[in-house]
Amino acid sequence: MNEAIILAGGYPGSARQEAGTLPNFMQLIKGKPFLDYIIQYLKKEGVQKIVFALGYQQLFIREYLTQHENCTSFVFSIEEKRMGTGGAIAMALPYCKNENITILNGDILFKVPLNLLLKSHLKHKAVCTVALKPMYGSCRYGLVEMDARHVIYSFQEKQFFKVGLINGGVYILNQKAFLQNAPEGPFSFENDFLKKQVIHQNIFGEVREDYYADVEERTDRQKAEIELS
Repeated sequence: MNEAIILAGGYPGSARQEAGTLPNFMQLIKGKPFLDYIIQYLKKEGVQKIVFALGYQQLFIREYLTQHENCTSFVFSIEEKRMGTGGAIAMALPYCKNENITILNGDILFKVPLNLLLKSHLKHKAVCTVALKPMYGSCRYGLVEMDARHVIYSFQEKQFFKVGLINGGVYILNQKAFLQNAPEGPFSFENDFLKKQVIHQNIFGEVREDYYADVEERTDRQKAEIELS
């Protein structure tokens, strides 16, 4: 995998972003933005081109990235209005040449081996393969259910659960199939695409126990401050 899209809209008041704050992915962890750790991970995975899907505070973020460029190639896909995660992906895909593209949420670091995820994706001829993370005793996430064939058949709403699988925020996406089935205009990748595609049995999951950090909340950032280096 040598191309990736990072979803970094960061709009205040969205489900994962507090109003009046820096975007989660620009919060400092050990003196540098969380986004830097995602870029480092992608470099180690062999990604040579990163498309940043930007919205809120995009000028500030572009300036930072340009001054601290530490990967082979940066490209910016800019939203003039809120497009949702799905709309942001659709806008960013024209900057990508590969048939299958890595997509990442900008405020989650899940160190999944991308080549293994791609291998699973190609084996199943999937429209999308979702990296799934086992999670214990939480009410912050929606459960993801899949069968023995790795076919995902349900994305549930947030609820308390003792043990289950969650969407880890890393995907391999077939861009042709996505664009053929995506709604027009702003839409949610998770709610308006993935949830509606499960009926076709073309969304697959891959369970991984790799390092995972979600910096949505202050306690998450404090935990990442201890763990990341």
